Amino acid sequence: MGILAKSATVALLFSLSLAAQQNPPATPPLVNLNVAAVDSGGQPVPGLRAEDFQVLDNGKPRKIVLLRPVHRNGPPATFILLDLFNADLAARGLSANEIVHALEKLESADNVYLYLLTSTAKIFAIHSVAPYGVQQEVTDGPWTRRIKPMLDEALRQVTALKSGDDQYPQLRIGPTWKALSGLASQFAEVPGPKSFVWITQGVLNGFEEPGRMFHVDTAPLREFAETLTVLETASYSVQQRPNGSITPENEGSAGDTLAQLAALTGGRAYSSDTTAQAIPQAIGNAQRVNYRIVFSPDRLDGKYHKLRVTTTRKDIKIQTAQTYYAIAAPDVEARNAAVVEAIGRSRFDYPEIGVATKTAKVDGTPGQFRFDIHVDAPDVLFLKDGTRYRAALGIELAEYGPDGVRIIPGGAPVDLDMSDEDYAKAMMSGIEITRQGALDEGVRQVRVVVLDRNSSLAGTVTIPIARNP
Repeated sequence: MGILAKSATVALLFSLSLAAQQNPPATPPLVNLNVAAVDSGGQPVPGLRAEDFQVLDNGKPRKIVLLRPVHRNGPPATFILLDLFNADLAARGLSANEIVHALEKLESADNVYLYLLTSTAKIFAIHSVAPYGVQQEVTDGPWTRRIKPMLDEALRQVTALKSGDDQYPQLRIGPTWKALSGLASQFAEVPGPKSFVWITQGVLNGFEEPGRMFHVDTAPLREFAETLTVLETASYSVQQRPNGSITPENEGSAGDTLAQLAALTGGRAYSSDTTAQAIPQAIGNAQRVNYRIVFSPDRLDGKYHKLRVTTTRKDIKIQTAQTYYAIAAPDVEARNAAVVEAIGRSRFDYPEIGVATKTAKVDGTPGQFRFDIHVDAPDVLFLKDGTRYRAALGIELAEYGPDGVRIIPGGAPVDLDMSDEDYAKAMMSGIEITRQGALDEGVRQVRVVVLDRNSSLAGTVTIPIARNP
């Protein structure tokens, strides 16, 4: 329990949802959607195909280039953040009581995590994802049975006066998004669909320039929303409104920020005093996400687009993002590396891309190992450009040793450009990639991470390292 530590290289304010190549592609970057397709009873409907869905982008149909059922290797995770940085004392007490009321009733809380955003804009972990090699505390019943004393103690530890600058809400924008991006590194450590419950009075979506009108700035919001989408996470915000006040929801306001974040990620924005309702709703909705859809936009016009996903079956209800920004993501290579590193540090394996690896010592070079990596090509999204098939993979190695996890400096991303013949062979026999790295003494396991930079889906495999004399 304490302030959440994060690697300096995992600053997860990245935007991979509009996945782009280092060199401009022949077609616009792709848009990823996490989709829940459920029947009238709210149960996920399996077995749907791409032709069963239609994506409408500003009312116009778009081509679906990938439909992938979601793989699950455990219960969906829910991350809850009580925001003290963007809240007054009245809101803090009310929301703490509502969190206790919602969590102490849970029968299972293995994948429920709770954090505070402190008055100094730091993430404080009350119950976080256990890092590799650390066993969760074994207790009688779920940890949430002890939620009230845990939350009370955490609030006691982080209680501090806010800065005198707090009267200027625009000054909270940068620190808030920076803290949220750090928390996203925890999201990346848990594969599969997730929910993020942000209990807050909210943060402005812009700033007021001296002598000028309010200037709307969507960049931080867009980048964090795209981060959540890549990590299969929907936002469920509860906007605190103490003393019965009515918070404006005009463009750029805190209410507008939370509403947009929900619409961009397929979640929902709740009004005040609904924390006890929002948390179970977020947990349940994460369990119903069962497809990843990737579609190709017409063009990137820099505008805010409305989305609607429908099915040909009248008995199926769809929940997914309702909007997106048609803006290309900047600095994709650095952000790809960040998400791959976060997955490498996870104690869970990612199943979306099939990966197998063989390893061998490099003769004549102490500590050097070669990794022959096999990737299941049908799990990779290839884009057809004329007679060529193109894909792009990010590859990373992470060593697991007595001192924790270390990311091994890797090679450049793998850009695949195949003819019809090469593509057909790859679909049959797979993609072969070789990596080499120096392992620290004492390392007994290495994780190989493969990220498809088109679909933003990942696959991992963790292998033992034999150190024969």
